[in-house]
Amino acid sequence: VVSTLPGQASAADKSIAKLKAVSGQVWLIVPPSKQEVPATAPHSLLAGTRIRTGAESRAELVFPDGSLLTIRSNSAMQLSPHKRRAKAKSSVLLFFGRVWNKVIKTMGAESSYEITTANAVCGVRGTEFETAVGEDGSVRVRVLEGAVSVAGDSNENLLKAGTEAQANEAGVGESRK
Repeated sequence: VVSTLPGQASAADKSIAKLKAVSGQVWLIVPPSKQEVPATAPHSLLAGTRIRTGAESRAELVFPDGSLLTIRSNSAMQLSPHKRRAKAKSSVLLFFGRVWNKVIKTMGAESSYEITTANAVCGVRGTEFETAVGEDGSVRVRVLEGAVSVAGDSNENLLKAGTEAQANEAGVGESRK
């Protein structure tokens, strides 16, 4: 039995995503802990949770709006350290590796989901795309369905279905098929 004090929220109430499935070696660092522990599914994820996958491993997350994120092997990412509010963006910081995303369309013009890397920010409204970060920090974004806005420090590029672009410290490259 788990109880909370009046006015105190349970861990489930603070959840911003759910770890739906794991395959292979997957580890979590759940704030405020600095200790990495093996991941098990299902598991409610708090803002700021870090997830790391080993070789031939993956983890599947689902957000409250139904959007999906799959973390591919040899990847590391962090959920936004800020708790998601009803109109806030879901935000993921990808340190290295690859993530596949299926984002549920939302009403309105503003992006509801972002993938942030060292060299680019990918903002989407409802799409399917993959983001990869190399060891050198270079980024490749491939759009399978919908559109993704990829912004660097100096420029921005709107990628449509069937295109990809690369980004590095110099900026975001042109889209190509």
